[in-house]
Amino acid sequence: LPIVNENDPIKSDNEEVLKKQTKAPPLFTEAGILAAMETAGKTIEDDEVRQAMKDCGLGTPATRAQILERLIKVQYIERQKNTLIPTPKGIELIQIIQDPELLSPELTGSWEQKLNQIVKKQYTRDAYMTEIKLLTEKIIANVKGASYSRSSELQGTSLGKCPICEKGQVVETKMAFTCNQWKVADCKFAIWKKIAQKDISETMAKNLLTKGETQVLKGFTSKLGKPFDAALTLKQGKVEFKFEPRQTPAPSPRPASTAGNP
Repeated sequence: LPIVNENDPIKSDNEEVLKKQTKAPPLFTEAGILAAMETAGKTIEDDEVRQAMKDCGLGTPATRAQILERLIKVQYIERQKNTLIPTPKGIELIQIIQDPELLSPELTGSWEQKLNQIVKKQYTRDAYMTEIKLLTEKIIANVKGASYSRSSELQGTSLGKCPICEKGQVVETKMAFTCNQWKVADCKFAIWKKIAQKDISETMAKNLLTKGETQVLKGFTSKLGKPFDAALTLKQGKVEFKFEPRQTPAPSPRPASTAGNP
């Protein structure tokens, strides 16, 4: 390669500027998240902690599926075809719980390491249980404090009546336009602020709530990376795409000399 310096001019006969955007990772399938839980310890940098998790991962083969079922039961996630989708309630909890200990499998690894130390009489059961109790109390206190501060956000300016529970008002939150009754009535209604890589504005959300649909919007991107235009429509509390019908071209008139021939 030639030696080049910053700001050196470059001449090329084949220039092409491509504008691209990164894609969010695909949603987990049930099998995919179970496999990720099983191999979670591989991402830990600490050799001793990683070795402690070598044969366990997050949960056990008997409890991993139960963990997912529990998350579905309390409406933190829901099944949609082959994927697991976080609910507004689940996303709010994720935003609230930002304790570093819970954002990495190293917590499980360190617990497994201490259990091994208890077996070797290098650590005591009482100290182990006290540590877990203090961590749990701290996390619960943080969640309660964050939930209290979030209550003012959920009492923001109403964009319209919730079409699902019909009791709450739809207000703007960090990631969506959400029913403010999700804590009280477990209402799952939400209009996400980004749909098919397009930002959804407050005006678009209002039109969905008041008129049931938006005008045709430009700038959506399919999973294959192809741009497309569509209107958004609200049906039974769910946001769907509405495409304009394709116009069938009129048949070309037959030449007069052949119009009467079969």
